[in-house]
Amino acid sequence: AVLLGGADSSTRGLSRSAALRQSGIGGVGGGGTPAPGQLAGGSLTASSVNPLNPELDETFNVLATQLAASDWRLRNEAITNLVQLVEGKPGAVRRSKHAVGTFDLLSVRIADANTKVSVCALTAVCRLISLLSEGASDSAVCKVLVPALATQLASATAPVRAGAESALLELNRVAEASTVWPLVASSATFGSVRVKAAVLDIFARIVALPNSAKPPQLKHVLPLSLRLLDEKVEVKAANGRLLTALHATLGSAVLDEAMRLNAGNYTKLRAQFPEVVLLCSTSR
Repeated sequence: AVLLGGADSSTRGLSRSAALRQSGIGGVGGGGTPAPGQLAGGSLTASSVNPLNPELDETFNVLATQLAASDWRLRNEAITNLVQLVEGKPGAVRRSKHAVGTFDLLSVRIADANTKVSVCALTAVCRLISLLSEGASDSAVCKVLVPALATQLASATAPVRAGAESALLELNRVAEASTVWPLVASSATFGSVRVKAAVLDIFARIVALPNSAKPPQLKHVLPLSLRLLDEKVEVKAANGRLLTALHATLGSAVLDEAMRLNAGNYTKLRAQFPEVVLLCSTSR
């Protein structure tokens, strides 16, 4: 698996993640009805999770209210308090519904209109992903968190862009590639030019990791690169870097897969990235 490991390390905590989601832990509320900002959960059936912690529940309810405050300083303070709570009681939070609910709450503040709050939320996500890997790698959380992070890759503010990139890389480290990569690729497919270029560069970094798994590269990353062959200069430059990285790990499979998916891909590759085609051809 990302935000800098490989797919092999991403399997840890996934059974816990499923148990957490099954227990109705999508947010700060209890029971079967999700609270505001909470992802939908199921019935309480997982014996490995202890959802009965009234004191913790009450603390999270207070923080959820503060995170929605109109004053940005209160929202910022609530994020700081949330991080301190999780870091102070990581075991208790991991055993509760809030292992998932923490990221449900932070995903909203990632997109905060106030830059200071957004940066604070991004920093919090990076700090807490490793502590709450079960919650962060939950597929439902990823479906909320990845689009929120990818959108911020197009921010006009450098600290926001950097924070979003770091969070995506850290998320990749703890979650399975099969969970995260399709969501990241989709964000690039339908995102702005800035998002497309940023995602391609992120994938180039991930692909270059020594423990980056090859099957997900063929299934998710190469098809994205081929879909974006006709994009403009900024995206084309990033795509060239990604194709070079893909060749370094996949070799001639880049050309083989390109022609298998679409015969026209080879013609486009040869016209736009002749150096990559040459490298792939010599590695056959």
